[in-house]
Amino acid sequence: MIFEQDKENKSRYTTPYGDMSMGIYTNTLTMDFQETNISAKVEYELFMNGDKISDSAIEIIIEEIRGCALDD
Repeated sequence: MIFEQDKENKSRYTTPYGDMSMGIYTNTLTMDFQETNISAKVEYELFMNGDKISDSAIEIIIEEIRGCALDD
């Protein structure tokens, strides 16, 4: 999925039942960069074959983990 503010991105998906045209229109995209984490929030509309099927939202938070074996 590609999210770009105020822009629709279209893709074609092949399934066992045939091809589908999918579109994602990004209404809101915010990112916050802090010293130990990054967060991204997206509100978007999902379209299938030109018909709107949902209003959706996702939030992704990436946090630093201290004391992990990967720190070495």
